[in-house]
Amino acid sequence: MHLESEFYTGPVTALWCNRNFLLAGLGSYVWVYTLEDRGLIQRIDVLPARVVHGFIQDPQNDRHVCVYGQKSLRVLHQDSCTGQLTCTGKLMELHDWIWDVGWIEGSGQLCVALGHNEVATVDIARGQILTSVHCWDKCILYCGRFLACSPGCIVLAAGTVFNHVVIWSPHSIKETDGTVKPFHTLTGHQGVIFNVDYSPSLQLICSVSDDRSIQLYRVKFAQPMTTTDLDIWKTVDCSLIHTLYGHSARVWDGKLLDDCIVSVGEDSTLCVWSYEGQIIQKLKGHKGKSIWSLCAGKGNNTDIKGGNQEYSKGRNSVVNREGIQDQSMASNSSYLKVKGDEENRESNLVFTGGGDNSIRMWRLQNQQEVHLKNETHTLNLQLDSPDFPRNTLLLDVHRVIVITNAGHLLMYHHLTNQRQVLMSDDKFASYTELSVSQCKSFIAIGNIRGTLRVIDITDSKSVTQTDVQACEGKILSIVWLDTSILLTTGPSGIMDMWKYSGHSLTGFSQCELPHSKQRFVTSATLVDHLDNQMLVCGDKMGSVYVYILDFNEKKGTLVHTFPRLHGRAGVTHICCHGNHIYSAGRDGTYRVYEWAEDDELVLLNSNKVCKGMDWIERLEFSDDSSEDIQVLGFYTDLFVVWSVQQNQKLLEVNCGGGHRAWDFCRHGNTATFVYVKAREVKVTKVATESNQFILKGSLHGRELCDAKHVASGQDTDGNPVHALVTCSEDTAVCLAFLHYENGFPTLKVSHTLTSHISSVRCLAVCQSSIQSQHSSANRKLIFSAGGRAQLQIWRTDVKFNQDFDTCSSNTFTKEGANSSEGRQFFQDADTAFNKETHSDEMVSSPNFYHESLCGLQLSQIGKRVKKPWRFPVENSDPETRILDLTVIQQESSPSLFLIGAACSDGIVRLLSFNEESRNISIIATSTCGSHCILKVGHVIIPSQLDCIVPLPSNQQRILLLSAAADGYVSFWDVTKYCGSLNGSESCLSESVENDCSESLSNGTSDVVDNLNTLVNEEGSSPHKESRDCKIGSDVQDTRNNSKHDTYRSRSSENLSSNGSLSPLQRINVHQSGINSLQLIKHGNMYMLLTGGDDNAIKVTLVAIETIIESKVKVMKSGGHLSANSAQITGIWSLTDDLLLSASIDQRLCVWKLDVTEDKLQLQFINAYYTSVSDVANIDVWKQGEKCFVLVCGVGLELVVVSEEMTGTDCSSVKLDS
Repeated sequence: MHLESEFYTGPVTALWCNRNFLLAGLGSYVWVYTLEDRGLIQRIDVLPARVVHGFIQDPQNDRHVCVYGQKSLRVLHQDSCTGQLTCTGKLMELHDWIWDVGWIEGSGQLCVALGHNEVATVDIARGQILTSVHCWDKCILYCGRFLACSPGCIVLAAGTVFNHVVIWSPHSIKETDGTVKPFHTLTGHQGVIFNVDYSPSLQLICSVSDDRSIQLYRVKFAQPMTTTDLDIWKTVDCSLIHTLYGHSARVWDGKLLDDCIVSVGEDSTLCVWSYEGQIIQKLKGHKGKSIWSLCAGKGNNTDIKGGNQEYSKGRNSVVNREGIQDQSMASNSSYLKVKGDEENRESNLVFTGGGDNSIRMWRLQNQQEVHLKNETHTLNLQLDSPDFPRNTLLLDVHRVIVITNAGHLLMYHHLTNQRQVLMSDDKFASYTELSVSQCKSFIAIGNIRGTLRVIDITDSKSVTQTDVQACEGKILSIVWLDTSILLTTGPSGIMDMWKYSGHSLTGFSQCELPHSKQRFVTSATLVDHLDNQMLVCGDKMGSVYVYILDFNEKKGTLVHTFPRLHGRAGVTHICCHGNHIYSAGRDGTYRVYEWAEDDELVLLNSNKVCKGMDWIERLEFSDDSSEDIQVLGFYTDLFVVWSVQQNQKLLEVNCGGGHRAWDFCRHGNTATFVYVKAREVKVTKVATESNQFILKGSLHGRELCDAKHVASGQDTDGNPVHALVTCSEDTAVCLAFLHYENGFPTLKVSHTLTSHISSVRCLAVCQSSIQSQHSSANRKLIFSAGGRAQLQIWRTDVKFNQDFDTCSSNTFTKEGANSSEGRQFFQDADTAFNKETHSDEMVSSPNFYHESLCGLQLSQIGKRVKKPWRFPVENSDPETRILDLTVIQQESSPSLFLIGAACSDGIVRLLSFNEESRNISIIATSTCGSHCILKVGHVIIPSQLDCIVPLPSNQQRILLLSAAADGYVSFWDVTKYCGSLNGSESCLSESVENDCSESLSNGTSDVVDNLNTLVNEEGSSPHKESRDCKIGSDVQDTRNNSKHDTYRSRSSENLSSNGSLSPLQRINVHQSGINSLQLIKHGNMYMLLTGGDDNAIKVTLVAIETIIESKVKVMKSGGHLSANSAQITGIWSLTDDLLLSASIDQRLCVWKLDVTEDKLQLQFINAYYTSVSDVANIDVWKQGEKCFVLVCGVGLELVVVSEEMTGTDCSSVKLDS
């Protein structure tokens, strides 16, 4: 068996820029990007079974690059035209960790800084260490940087664990013990030193530390510096000039550029500093904890290569210190120009690589550019005292509309400072509602007397006014639905729709809002759906309403309600984009809806923008192909525009917060933000040009906890495409495609699901029960669970050009629900996909369509119930985590699912889920154990197997398995609960045990249909109120739900008295925790495969009897006691006699299983070293003759298992040192 990597992505640990190309280190691979096209051109494995940590260029020959990582290094050759890398040198393994490498000029040798303050000289051609010298200060280093590197003058700045930097040279006079003393020590840090950088032209040294600071030292030489004079270095004077604080966590790296300092750290922030010690910019874009790598270059007409006498010309911070232009690069320098930059100006380019697997290119701005980016000034409105502005809006980036307290309507052109009075009427004094049409030609105002006035400013020299009495009482809101249609809300929730045409206002329809405390519309949109005109609106109480308009009757009928969906702060924005409806509110969430086939508006998903941004006011969509959503809102006292795709703030303005009149308008690369503050109208001009380009997209900001295969298909070129779902410690679930782009496998995140409030620990995938014969999409259900005992259920549609017959995997048993024969398609997928493409068209790229069905948070059960002490329900500790899931789907009732959950509080919980009604509930729990439940699985045993008295066909045995931290595997018979779900109305058939028949039959219909206190629904039915289902995260008011009492009176009582699970058998398999679990059929018996913290793989042959009642008997056991050098985190059966194991030691091992009459043995076959560290889980599926293994942890890798070894090039061949 041969294992070969198909794709890998992980933390970007090294970056280096050379002319037109960028080299990135990810695991053992080097990715080569061309900056001209900003695309990937090569992926090569240069340090097998190691991690790339840095690059260094030969100063005499820029085509030679040394790549190093951990204890190894290798020399590569890079073609100056194509950028392709080839391996020219052997892989050299040293005896200690490598912190830095330098080329000794003209010698064909390398100097290497090692982990215990040692400098070794290595001969490249022979691959041998020539000399090795220790510093007198023997200690572990956290970093090292060569300040000079010539045959007679090698100088190293070493960052120690003792919080200081020692500067020493191996050419100094040796002590009696063979060590040399340092000639200078830099002090001042309060933590270990993580990196050091040196600029010869500026004569500055900077160091970054664990204490979150950056220290800048001035280097003074007694005489002019030469590269070969060691005595000058011995007499150097280093003095601390600045200590910089700006990072909120540890600082990993810092670079000295010509006019600024850049630093990155654990807070995922790129800080730009002036040499006076001031922060110029703070740039955020990476997800998660850390930016691990940093390199810099010059853009446009400046070459990246450094000066001739600077040693730093070949390392990561390659910058032309002297500003000399390389004429050979002048013709090719335009590639560094950032898109949207119309001027041919010189730009500092910085490249960062993060723990979120992304690579980003930034154009830095100097202090003057940053100052000019936000220009704020106050408009001189020339108002008479005591008049003041009440509201303001923008017609465009230059013209501002202001309504004053005295009833004056002004138009101000802030470029020319011209002021025009459009209207003066004391009828509109003190109170005025103001709104501008979408065409920016009409202004609508309403007063406290119910007067609606439209002002036509198409011709600013001839302004016309049209009045109408809209209502009796004040107009509460005005919303323009179109260029000529507007909606007003009067007292008692009456909404009137008006048509403005030919200087006249005509009312043509009227609707009524349901009763609420604040009964007026805050945002609305008109939607043409099929043959109907629909009005979708939101009110101040956070509810969303859908009306169908009847123009003959001149009224609208309420057909759908989402009560208090955005909380009591209100809905701020509703719009239609593409095939979806979007709503946003002051709960920090925007939601996406879609029309179902039955004319019902279905809530698909909810999305949080970023932590702390709880006030969203508006959504804007990019005009280009990026499909970016830009969110306008307020973060504390800042107005913020946030890019969902780039995951960063595009701009921010300190306006004092959101409780004020404001407006925002953009045109090209400029934008205008206007707001009222302290009774003044202030205008801020903002440059919106993006300073960031994403070369490689992100996945998760933290390590992955689980990854599952969803489906496989093909693109238009016949290349395979895999749909994957991943989850992480960053609380997100990602739906992604692994497809080929320009000949390279590429991972593209299609959607990021953010409903979890804590880490997501496990996933399960199974087939959906809703099908459609006309849809070519794979419909699957995705179950995600994790911290705070939270469970979310999603439904996804995956559409390819052509689908493979694949064996999709699930958490435990793949029979039935996950087989290719059981694949079903579903109804509303057609609606979603046919809107994007015709049914007879070939889709050029795969599509992911997702919908949030429901969710459950165990710690929140019963908290919203009136008088919960009268109806007790099972409540978990808020710190309880769900660590694993298994999903059981039965053929007789495909819409009913049984979910087994392994919980950290030592309890196995059994839940039921109805896909049609979207109800979820707990139906049984085990007794509280003393050890954490780590894994669960299930097996479906046919009734005919080993049965003297066969069970009915619908009463096949279903056993649940659980593995705990004490090394025991428990078997649970859950057949009776599956039978109760199958009975639906009558609950249990008579063949189920009589001792539980009566109790379950009384409560099953409630369990299936009426568990509304446990239900988490985001979909709803026409003419009924929708219930938001995020219990614990998006809890909504359900006090008006009449079904609660029914549930509390029946279901809670049954759960407490009869919902207790008792194990059939407990088997002691391991000495400690069991991290992996699988049960496979072996003849008439079953083979139990487990892997644990004791580094052992155990194989146990068990017989399961199903005569009247289930019994489990251990027949024999075996395995391997030291299968890996660390705990086993994944185990899988590839064939009847081949097993695959994964471990924390980053090895995937293939084992042959030998079964004899008296024992079970494992024979080692082959191993593969994965670049994914801290392997958390694996998933396996077959596709044709290939077997794919998905490995997740700190990174994600797809490994192909085949029987024959394929040809390899030098990049994947390990060379001896």
